[in-house]
Amino acid sequence: MGVRQGTTGFALGAPFPNLVLNDRAISRKAIKGNRGERIRKDIKRRGGARMRRILLLLILMGFIPGLVFSGGLTSTEKSKVESDATDAFNRIIRLWKDGRFEDLYEHGYRRSQIPLSKENFVIKMRNKSHEFASSWETIRDMEAEVASHKLVYVRAKIGYRSKGGGDTKFLTGTYRVEFEGDRWRIDLSKILRSPF
Repeated sequence: MGVRQGTTGFALGAPFPNLVLNDRAISRKAIKGNRGERIRKDIKRRGGARMRRILLLLILMGFIPGLVFSGGLTSTEKSKVESDATDAFNRIIRLWKDGRFEDLYEHGYRRSQIPLSKENFVIKMRNKSHEFASSWETIRDMEAEVASHKLVYVRAKIGYRSKGGGDTKFLTGTYRVEFEGDRWRIDLSKILRSPF
């Protein structure tokens, strides 16, 4: 009586043709005796491994939703953070477009305000050779990625045109929008480098 490899697992030869360990189709005769004891232990061991795999799968399924939503935020919190940050980004773009550079300066990171005075910022912004395109071309294809409750990356295609006239040129960029102090803020040096 040798052990042969069956299609669904190991099966014993002649006296117990219906014994298949993986599918647990075991005859009563196979369970009696020494050989039956080994089979029972093997089934128990395999069943324990299966239970451990199932338990591991359940644990992982519990963690996956937490990994899907950024920064441990619930979907509601994520939506609120995303909405607040994109509204702030639109407000910053509106200040920039309207030429309200003093107010725009106040929406910059504090660390980007340190090396740059408000007066210098306003002068540099007024001397830029490009401005935003018309309203419907200013911002397109805006997407936000929430990294945490205080950090959102906003990717947008922004239309610019030369102050001397000409065609609109689009530049797609990612802007880091952070909640700092009492408001959402953006990097002033990135604004100064935009668009070309």
